[in-house]
Order: sequence, then C-alpha cells, then structure tokens
Amino acid sequence: MQGLVPYNEVDMRKARKRNKLGGGRQESASDMDLDDDLGPSSSSCTKRLRAKKSGLLSVLANRELSTGIKDRSLSRWVEGDMLKTLSGLYCKLKPPPRSTIAAAFSPDGKILASTHGDHTVKIICCRTGECLNVLPGHRRTPWVVTFHPRTSHMLASGSLDHEVRIWNAKSSESIATHEFGKPIASLAFHALGEIIGIASGHQLYIWDYSKSDLGGAKPVSILRTKRSLRAVHFHPFGRPILLSAEVHDQDSTQDLPQAHCTMRWRDALNDYNTSMVGPEQQQGGRGGGQAGEAQATQTQTFRHVAHLQSPHAGQASTSVPQVQEGSPRAGATRNPTGRRWQGLTGIFRTNFSQGHNANPQAEDANATQAAAAAAAAASAAMSQDMPCTVRLRIWNFDINNPTKLLERETLEIKHAVLCSEMGAHFSPCGRYLATCIACHPPPDMVIDNTPLGPVTALFYELRIYSMEKETFGQILHARPIRAAHCLTSIRFSPTSEHLLLAYGRRHMTLLQSIVADAETGSLIPIHTILEIYRVSDMQLVRVIPSAEDEVNVACFHPWPGGGIAYGTKEGKLRLLRHERFDEAEDGEPSIEDELLLAGVLTGGNEHSTVDASP
Repeated sequence: MQGLVPYNEVDMRKARKRNKLGGGRQESASDMDLDDDLGPSSSSCTKRLRAKKSGLLSVLANRELSTGIKDRSLSRWVEGDMLKTLSGLYCKLKPPPRSTIAAAFSPDGKILASTHGDHTVKIICCRTGECLNVLPGHRRTPWVVTFHPRTSHMLASGSLDHEVRIWNAKSSESIATHEFGKPIASLAFHALGEIIGIASGHQLYIWDYSKSDLGGAKPVSILRTKRSLRAVHFHPFGRPILLSAEVHDQDSTQDLPQAHCTMRWRDALNDYNTSMVGPEQQQGGRGGGQAGEAQATQTQTFRHVAHLQSPHAGQASTSVPQVQEGSPRAGATRNPTGRRWQGLTGIFRTNFSQGHNANPQAEDANATQAAAAAAAAASAAMSQDMPCTVRLRIWNFDINNPTKLLERETLEIKHAVLCSEMGAHFSPCGRYLATCIACHPPPDMVIDNTPLGPVTALFYELRIYSMEKETFGQILHARPIRAAHCLTSIRFSPTSEHLLLAYGRRHMTLLQSIVADAETGSLIPIHTILEIYRVSDMQLVRVIPSAEDEVNVACFHPWPGGGIAYGTKEGKLRLLRHERFDEAEDGEPSIEDELLLAGVLTGGNEHSTVDASP
C-alpha cells in the first residue's frame, strides 16, 4: 500500500476546518453550485482553480461528517421503511426497446438515464416514469452510462461502437465525442468532474473531455493489461484511489482464496428458507401421497411443499383448487381472498431450522446432511455456467497529474465475480468496497459423499472491504450467496446501510415459488430478481420476486428512501418506490404488482409479512 494515504475521519475534519478558516465562497459551496460555471467550454486551469478555491474535495469528503446524528438516523429510518413497502411502476417506453442494458440516476435524483438495444440513451422522469428525451447517435448499443457528479444534466455513455459521448440531457446535444477503437466496457467521472476514466479493450484511458472542442486533450492511456478491462471506478470523495477490473485467465483457479464468512454459512443459507412453509404445515401431510413418499425416500433434505397461499395477503388458502384432468381451465376458481393469483410455495427448499426434532444429535446430523446436499446442488448448478471472474486492483491516482502511468497497485483482490462494471461498488460514505468473490468453501462444508454427489471446490461470498486508513483492504463482512453466475449488479444504498444484488437469469437456484392463475389454471414459476442485505450484519432483509423479469442492471435512487430502479433483458425499465403508484390501466393489479406488495421482510431469523391491504 505504498504511496496511498486514505482519508480517515480526523483528516476529513481537519480539511473541513481549513476550508472554514479560508473564508470566501467555500463555506457555502455545494455539489450543485458550480453546475453552469464548470461547463465543458471552460478551460481546465480555470476549473482546477475554482475547484481548489472552493475546497470541493473537502466538501465531498465531509458530507457524511457534516450531517447530524439525528439527520443520519432519520435517513436510515426512511430508507428502512421504504424497503418494507414498495410499489412498482414500469416506465412508458414507446416503442418498447429490445433490451435495457445500463441505468444511472442523476445526482439530484430527478431523472434517470438508461441505455437500450435500439442504440439510444433515454432520459426518464423519476416522478412519473415518462420518457422526457431520447439521445440518438450511437451506431451500436450503449453499454454503460453515468452522470457528471455535480452537473445533473450532463452525462456520458459508452457504446459497443467504440465511441464515448458526453451529452447535454436537456438539449440532446452531444457535447464531445471520441472513438477508442474497442468496445467501451466502463466509464467513471472523477469526483471533481473534470476528467473521465474509460475502460476500453486492454487499456484504461483518462480523458479531459472539456478540451475536446479546442482540438486537443486526446485521451491518454495510463494502464495496459494482458486481458480485457471490465470496470473503472474513482473514489466518491475524490481520494487518491482508482479501481480497475481485469478479466482473469480461464484456467486461473489454483489460487482461490479461502472462505471468510463473518456469519455462519448455514445461517446464511437459512435466510433463503425460513420464510418457506415446512412440510409439517402443508395440507395433506408430507408430500401428499405416494409421490411425496417416493420423493422423501430419494432424499430427505429437499422437500416439495405443495401449500397454496395468496401471494397478496401472505395467508394460507383454506382449500386447494380441484384440478379436473383434461380441463382447459383447471383451477379457475378464485381463491377465498378474491385475488386472481395463488402461490405454490417452497419448491425444493432446504430447511435447517431447529426445534422440530426431539433428538438434538439427529437434528445436527440432519442439518449437516441438508447443508452438504444444498451446497452440492448449488455447486452442480453453477458448474454448468461459471461466472466471469476478474482481478480487482486499486491504484494510487493523483488528480494533479491524472495522465501519470499506473505502475504498482496498492491492493489486489482476486477472483471477483463481475458481469459488468456494476459488480463492484464504493459506498457513498466512502468507507467500503463491495464485491462478490469466488473462493474455497469452509472446511466443514467439504463433504465427499452427499445425496447429490461430491461438493465442488467453489464457494461464492459477498464481501465488504474497508477503505479506511487504519483497516485498508481488510474484509469487514462476508456471507455466502447463491447464483453468483447470475449476478449482474451490486450497489450500496445512499446511506451505505444496505446492499442491493440483482440477478439476470431465471435459474433453478433462484426459484422462489410457483403461482397458479386462478382463471386459466396455468402455473407460473417465480424467481428472485433482487435481494437486499443489511451491511452491519449481512442479513437478508428483503427479496423482490418476479414472474417475468430478468434484471440486467439495478441501482438505488441517490436519496435515502427514494427507491430502486432496474432494467430488464426484455427492455423494461421499472421504478420501485415507497409511495403507491396508480392502479393498472385495466383496474386489476398485475402479477408483478401482487408479488411486490406481498414481499416478505426478513430480519435475522424473524420474518414478517408486509401489509398489502389496499
């Protein structure tokens, strides 16, 4: 870690004190004060002088510290309350694009930019979901989009056509353009907004885009790698930190790290199962007849639970619809709550809960066997489609000499799972870095003979790394996660209290339940698309299910409690907010609305169903 001196809280307070003693404009400076003053037509020297005079780095670094304890508590409460009660709105995109690839909120939270398979960038109103503007010009699909950190109408997009464009969202004007010769994998503005980092092919560029209209300041390569770059990120406070992500060699599995769970891995797996209905509670006993007995004989660790319930109310139905063989509308009778959708929950779920067996030794043996079987099943499923892993490296980056070559990393994190640049994220408070790591399983999980075969030597952890001076690079929290091969986004919430994970495939390891359409009798599988974890103890606090969506990108609104946005492979763009949106046009909530309103909030081992009453 030579040459890197991360800020700590003492450094931040000293910087803030120096700014106050300096007098002038800096006391009232804010992120948005210089929106128009620091436009792309201004010279670089002028911008640097103004940035230095107003102490912008200190303003950014002290944003958290200058917020009172009561205000922080309020922000946390608002965010936590938002996660309990969400309603959804699909944005009105006409004509519907083929896919939604990337999305980002403006710093003022008023608009959302999204990129699509129709080669456009769309500007969406966060309040109404209406498309305000369309930015055409890319010849192929824009792969990434990001906003200027202080100018809410300025954004950048990078495309598969090798081009980066700087846009004015209000006028749809392309302010600056440059072609890099390779597809653009990642973009990141520095906290000051003067320069932008671009990952393209095997090179990392720094571009002072403000000089492009003067015929100079071409992008400068500061890093060349053996394999493709997937991501570039600057620290949110402008600290001398730059993160890059380089694809690993395909056969690079010999140096996998050991699991570093800060919570029991069995407890972590329980997060996915304790909300499910156990076989003792299902109607008709265990498995229901000979089929259930045959399944129990084959393996006693996976339980097929056939318990019908209303997803909206979260209450068990008192009767099971009778299915007439050969009937086209089998099960068309509405359930007792009057809702159209009925849920068949708990498909192939493991259950490690305690207290159902009078013999503690048998309990422990069953739990161990169940955990081993679950690990084997997950490993077998994931081995069919291994996720891409990258080498994360953190470099000492000097904003005063931005084109200096990066020579030696100060921290290396191997085998990070990264589908896109959204797979690694600095927290808004600046203290943490989150990513998913492929590693060896815990010693007590490696069991050669399980009901489903041997456990493979792969295990995936969601990890939080420290970015503070005293503990820089240390693993603060870690927990196992499932379906890492489907993971598309990892994002911190605005308060840095929660982590959002998004999944882009309807995979068996994400199967949550099956719902029945009471009108047609058709069965629809429900998969997990979003998970939200509490950073302090890594507990799963919210799961967002879907019957249709596969998420390419997801992110939090920049304001606490402002909601979540996600884009899908089918081209949809959805806003999830605390407030209720208007009912569907046909007057009947869709299955996606019902599932969202019926979401289960989990806190540790305690589960409570969100009140979904109108």
